[in-house]
Amino acid sequence: AREAERQAWEAEHQAREEAAEEERRERARSFASMRERAVRALLASVKREDQAVLDCTFVAWRGACLEAKRREDQGRRDRLREQEAALERRRRAEEEALERRAAELRTLQEGLLAMEVEASAHAGAQAEAWVQVEAEQ
Repeated sequence: AREAERQAWEAEHQAREEAAEEERRERARSFASMRERAVRALLASVKREDQAVLDCTFVAWRGACLEAKRREDQGRRDRLREQEAALERRRRAEEEALERRAAELRTLQEGLLAMEVEASAHAGAQAEAWVQVEAEQ
């Protein structure tokens, strides 16, 4: 009877140890599962934050690119405006030089015309003088 009691106690003790061991394994699996879910949630959070940082970085980079392009375009427009102004100044200077040259040519033409008139008058006077000299002879 004692042997049966001892065997029953050992069987019961063994069953309790197995149940406790099974409970420990179950808690370990549950803890591992909880830990895995926490790690996944943390990774997802980090990924969202990283994505947000990447999005902000991209927006900032894109903004900087657009600003650089705007400044480049503005510089190009400014240079074109300066070139147009220089061409306009050059055109005006050439136009003024042409006007001065035309005025000089008109003055020369007037001088030539006056010389022609004088030469014609002189030639006329000379012809009259010859006519008189011829008439006197």
